[in-house]
Amino acid sequence: MGLSICFYRSAIRKGAKAAKDAYISGFNTEKEEVYKEFYQNFYDRAEEKYHVSNVVEISIGDVEEIEKLEVLTVRDTEYVINNEEEDGCKVWLEVPCEGDFVVDLKAAEFVKDNINKHIIVRLPSPEITNIVIDYDKIDTLLFKNNEFLKNGSYKKGEEIADKMTKDAQLMMQKKIASNQNFYVKAEDSAKTAIECLIRKFNPEIPDLKVEVEFY
Repeated sequence: MGLSICFYRSAIRKGAKAAKDAYISGFNTEKEEVYKEFYQNFYDRAEEKYHVSNVVEISIGDVEEIEKLEVLTVRDTEYVINNEEEDGCKVWLEVPCEGDFVVDLKAAEFVKDNINKHIIVRLPSPEITNIVIDYDKIDTLLFKNNEFLKNGSYKKGEEIADKMTKDAQLMMQKKIASNQNFYVKAEDSAKTAIECLIRKFNPEIPDLKVEVEFY
């Protein structure tokens, strides 16, 4: 009987110890899980707060209101010869011309990625406009047979000069249209100009990435 009681008490002690160990182990495990959950929750909140505080708002200011942004000026000299048989005189003119490449930012699409500090500007390719003549620098290289001027036909002379300057403008237009290098330079210049404009409105984002695409 005494031996049975001894074994019984020993079993109780072992059972109690096992229960205690199991309880402590369970408590520690649960405590660890609670800690991990608390830590992850705190980390997520901090991460969310961090991102929110570092997201920038990319500004384009009034850039999209610019209809004609001049990006490149092209200058050249055209030599125009008048038809002597048609007008009764022969004239050679040296006509300095210049034209401006422009881009239309009103037609542009602005795709902003505030999180990654990145903006893409898509717009039509530059176009040549405003071909003008520097009338003060027109040089008459040859003027032959001016009898009609002596007879008072100044109006005829003005008509010839007007026709020749218009021919010079048309020649300049065709020359630019046939030279792809002008358009490449205009696109490069436009990219630089647009990037500078965007950066001007975002001085607080020094690492802003600006891409310009033409279509």
